[in-house]
Amino acid sequence: MFIWKVETILAEIHTHLPELAAKMNIIVDAMGTGKERATLDEIWPTLTAISIDYGIMEKSKNIAVIPVDLGWNDVGNWDQYGSLFPSDEQGVGGVGSHIGLGSQNIFVYNNTPRKVYTIGLEDMIVVEMEDKTLICHKDYVQRVKELAEGEQKKG
Repeated sequence: MFIWKVETILAEIHTHLPELAAKMNIIVDAMGTGKERATLDEIWPTLTAISIDYGIMEKSKNIAVIPVDLGWNDVGNWDQYGSLFPSDEQGVGGVGSHIGLGSQNIFVYNNTPRKVYTIGLEDMIVVEMEDKTLICHKDYVQRVKELAEGEQKKG
Protein backbone atom coordinates (compact mmCIF):
# COMPACT_ATOMS: atom_id res chain seq x y z
CA MET A 1 0.00 0.00 0.00
CA PHE A 2 1.36 3.38 -0.94
CA ILE A 3 0.68 6.64 0.86
CA TRP A 4 2.12 9.94 -0.34
CA LYS A 5 1.48 13.64 -0.71
CA VAL A 6 0.35 14.61 -4.20
CA GLU A 7 3.25 16.97 -4.71
CA THR A 8 5.70 14.23 -3.66
CA ILE A 9 4.46 11.59 -6.11
CA LEU A 10 4.22 14.17 -8.91
CA ALA A 11 7.84 15.17 -8.29
CA GLU A 12 8.85 11.49 -8.41
CA ILE A 13 6.95 10.99 -11.68
CA HIS A 14 8.68 14.03 -13.17
CA THR A 15 12.05 12.68 -12.07
CA HIS A 16 11.70 9.00 -13.01
CA LEU A 17 9.00 9.00 -15.72
CA PRO A 18 9.41 12.33 -17.54
CA GLU A 19 7.49 11.20 -20.65
CA LEU A 20 4.50 10.27 -18.49
CA ALA A 21 4.79 13.58 -16.62
CA ALA A 22 4.75 15.56 -19.87
CA LYS A 23 1.63 13.74 -21.08
CA MET A 24 -0.06 14.17 -17.69
CA ASN A 25 0.60 17.91 -17.96
CA ILE A 26 -1.13 18.02 -21.35
CA ILE A 27 -4.19 16.32 -19.86
CA VAL A 28 -4.20 18.62 -16.82
CA ASP A 29 -3.91 21.70 -19.05
CA ALA A 30 -7.00 20.57 -21.00
CA MET A 31 -9.14 20.26 -17.86
CA GLY A 32 -11.92 22.83 -17.75
CA THR A 33 -11.44 23.88 -21.38
CA GLY A 34 -14.07 21.68 -23.00
CA LYS A 35 -11.29 19.67 -24.65
CA GLU A 36 -10.84 17.25 -21.75
CA ARG A 37 -12.39 14.20 -23.45
CA ALA A 38 -10.66 14.76 -26.82
CA THR A 39 -7.30 15.28 -25.12
CA LEU A 40 -7.72 12.24 -22.90
CA ASP A 41 -8.81 10.12 -25.90
CA GLU A 42 -5.71 11.25 -27.78
CA ILE A 43 -3.14 10.93 -24.98
CA TRP A 44 -4.36 7.88 -23.02
CA PRO A 45 -3.55 5.27 -25.71
CA THR A 46 0.00 6.62 -26.01
CA LEU A 47 0.84 6.14 -22.32
CA THR A 48 3.32 3.38 -21.54
CA ALA A 49 1.90 0.80 -19.15
CA ILE A 50 4.26 0.63 -16.18
CA SER A 51 3.63 -0.30 -12.56
CA ILE A 52 4.23 2.25 -9.82
CA ASP A 53 6.58 -0.32 -8.26
CA TYR A 54 8.91 -0.48 -11.26
CA GLY A 55 8.49 3.09 -12.50
CA ILE A 56 8.91 4.91 -9.20
CA MET A 57 9.41 2.80 -6.08
CA GLU A 58 12.46 0.86 -7.30
CA LYS A 59 14.18 4.11 -8.31
CA SER A 60 13.19 6.62 -5.65
CA LYS A 61 15.42 7.57 -2.75
CA ASN A 62 12.50 9.21 -0.93
CA ILE A 63 10.84 6.10 0.56
CA ALA A 64 10.00 4.87 4.03
CA VAL A 65 8.62 1.42 4.86
CA ILE A 66 6.29 1.05 7.81
CA PRO A 67 5.23 -2.49 8.75
CA VAL A 68 1.49 -2.67 9.43
CA ASP A 69 -1.18 -5.36 9.51
CA LEU A 70 -4.16 -4.00 7.59
CA GLY A 71 -5.70 -7.23 6.35
CA TRP A 72 -4.70 -6.37 2.79
CA ASN A 73 -6.28 -8.15 -0.18
CA ASP A 74 -4.74 -7.44 -3.58
CA VAL A 75 -7.89 -7.46 -5.71
CA GLY A 76 -6.20 -8.60 -8.89
CA ASN A 77 -8.88 -10.93 -10.25
CA TRP A 78 -12.59 -11.68 -9.99
CA ASP A 79 -12.13 -14.42 -7.39
CA GLN A 80 -10.23 -12.10 -5.07
CA TYR A 81 -12.77 -9.34 -5.72
CA GLY A 82 -15.57 -11.76 -4.83
CA SER A 83 -13.91 -12.55 -1.51
CA LEU A 84 -14.65 -8.98 -0.41
CA PHE A 85 -18.40 -9.69 -0.35
CA PRO A 86 -20.41 -11.90 1.98
CA SER A 87 -21.49 -15.31 0.75
CA ASP A 88 -24.13 -17.74 1.93
CA GLU A 89 -23.54 -21.14 3.55
CA GLN A 90 -22.90 -22.68 0.11
CA GLY A 91 -20.24 -20.09 -0.69
CA VAL A 92 -22.45 -18.21 -3.15
CA GLY A 93 -21.82 -14.47 -3.18
CA GLY A 94 -22.40 -11.68 -5.55
CA VAL A 95 -23.15 -8.15 -6.57
CA GLY A 96 -26.32 -7.26 -8.42
CA SER A 97 -29.34 -9.30 -9.36
CA HIS A 98 -28.74 -13.06 -9.15
CA ILE A 99 -30.96 -16.04 -8.43
CA GLY A 100 -29.27 -19.40 -7.94
CA LEU A 101 -30.23 -22.97 -7.36
CA GLY A 102 -27.89 -25.72 -6.18
CA SER A 103 -24.64 -23.85 -6.82
CA GLN A 104 -21.58 -23.89 -4.57
CA ASN A 105 -18.55 -21.65 -4.22
CA ILE A 106 -19.47 -19.15 -6.93
CA PHE A 107 -19.30 -15.39 -7.29
CA VAL A 108 -21.71 -13.54 -9.57
CA TYR A 109 -21.09 -9.92 -10.52
CA ASN A 110 -23.99 -8.35 -12.41
CA ASN A 111 -24.03 -4.65 -13.20
CA THR A 112 -27.01 -4.82 -15.55
CA PRO A 113 -30.74 -4.50 -14.90
CA ARG A 114 -31.18 -8.12 -16.06
CA LYS A 115 -31.27 -11.06 -13.67
CA VAL A 116 -28.55 -13.71 -13.79
CA TYR A 117 -29.73 -17.24 -13.07
CA THR A 118 -27.35 -20.06 -12.14
CA ILE A 119 -28.09 -23.72 -11.57
CA GLY A 120 -25.68 -26.35 -10.30
CA LEU A 121 -22.47 -24.38 -10.77
CA GLU A 122 -19.40 -25.12 -8.66
CA ASP A 123 -16.23 -23.07 -8.27
CA MET A 124 -17.25 -20.55 -10.91
CA ILE A 125 -17.10 -16.82 -11.56
CA VAL A 126 -19.92 -15.20 -13.55
CA VAL A 127 -19.53 -11.58 -14.66
CA GLU A 128 -22.42 -9.95 -16.49
CA MET A 129 -21.92 -6.49 -17.98
CA GLU A 130 -23.85 -4.47 -20.52
CA ASP A 131 -21.54 -5.42 -23.39
CA LYS A 132 -20.02 -8.73 -22.31
CA THR A 133 -20.41 -11.82 -20.17
CA LEU A 134 -17.64 -13.87 -18.58
CA ILE A 135 -18.17 -17.38 -17.22
CA CYS A 136 -15.03 -18.91 -15.81
CA HIS A 137 -13.93 -21.71 -13.49
CA LYS A 138 -12.06 -20.25 -10.52
CA ASP A 139 -8.98 -22.32 -11.42
CA TYR A 140 -8.68 -20.32 -14.65
CA VAL A 141 -9.50 -16.83 -13.41
CA GLN A 142 -5.89 -15.67 -13.98
CA ARG A 143 -6.37 -16.32 -17.71
CA VAL A 144 -8.97 -13.56 -18.08
CA LYS A 145 -6.08 -11.26 -18.99
CA GLU A 146 -5.32 -13.47 -22.01
CA LEU A 147 -8.87 -12.98 -23.27
CA ALA A 148 -8.68 -9.23 -22.77
CA GLU A 149 -5.35 -9.02 -24.60
CA GLY A 150 -6.73 -11.13 -27.47
CA GLU A 151 -9.74 -8.85 -27.80
CA GLN A 152 -7.52 -5.79 -27.68
CA LYS A 153 -5.40 -7.14 -30.55
CA LYS A 154 -8.57 -7.69 -32.61
CA GLY A 155 -9.49 -4.07 -32.03
